[in-house]
Parts: sequence; structure tokens; C-alpha cells
Amino acid sequence: GEPAFEVLEPIIKEFEESTERQGGHLFGALSVDSKAVKPKATGSDDEDASSSRNPSFLIRVILNLSPMGIGLAVEPEYLRECEDFSLQIFNPTTAMTELGLRLKDRTADPLGALMFSCSGRGLPLYGRSGVESDILGAKWGDGLAKAGFFAAGEIGPVGDRTYVHAFTSSCAFFHVRGDH
Repeated sequence: GEPAFEVLEPIIKEFEESTERQGGHLFGALSVDSKAVKPKATGSDDEDASSSRNPSFLIRVILNLSPMGIGLAVEPEYLRECEDFSLQIFNPTTAMTELGLRLKDRTADPLGALMFSCSGRGLPLYGRSGVESDILGAKWGDGLAKAGFFAAGEIGPVGDRTYVHAFTSSCAFFHVRGDH
């Protein structure tokens, strides 16, 4: 095969020069344990179906790309030899689509929601504020009690493990016990 730098450099340059970029970003994605993204078998018909769509990749900022290798903002314990790696394009359209897909199969109406979003989302990403709160409101109505804040490092699951993320939104929903 060809050296990674020779393959990735023209792709990254094309992305940076693209007018279709829409204020987006390019991230590196490391594969996580594929067993961690399978839904749990609990026998419940209300099992959170969105858990089967949790990404199998941990998204990380690309710090450096050179002939010597790729520098990612990643904790060493997540790196393994021959790890799958991909490039992920992140822009307003993909962010809204992904959040909508995550909420699609959530059928029980929550009593309230907490949302913790990366400070790079919101106004910097969408050009206006309240976009992701509006998506929650579109799903459950504007009467849904919502609170949250912007952060730099959001905590959330990928499969059965919890990670500190970048450029994401993590949501927690409150339900009456047994009603989710």
C-alpha cells in the first residue's frame, strides 16, 4: 500500500478548498470495539433502538498530518496496532441529520432533557442559536423542559463505554420510572 500521508494529503487539501464545506470540519475517526455497539438483549419491547446505531468510531481532532504520520487528539489507550481509521466530514447538515436520527426511535415522552453541547456547535456551527434545542422541541413539543450548557469535552456513550467527545452534543432524558 501507499503511505497514509500520500493518500490523505490530497483528500484533506480538496476538503479545505471545497466551497461545499459549509463551515464544516474534518475529523479523524478511530474504530472502537465493534462488540460495544450491539444492542443489549433485555427482552423489553421498549429497548432503546437508537443504541444499535451508536457510532463505531470515536471522533478526534486532527492535530497534524505530515509524512511522519497523523497526529490525533486521542488518549493512548484507544490506539491499537492496525486500528481502523477514517475521515469524517462534520458540517451543519450532518450534525442536524445525526441528531434527528438519534432521536427518531425514542418514543416515550420525556419529562425533561439536559443537553451538553460542544462550544463549537450552536452559533459557531449553525450561524444561529437554538438549532439543536429546536430539534428536541420538534420531536416532543416546545413545552419540553430543557436545560444545558456549552462545554469543551462532552461525556457520552459509544456502545457500552463512555468517552469524552469533541464537537458533539450529549443528551440526558428524564422519564417516570418504567416509562421509557
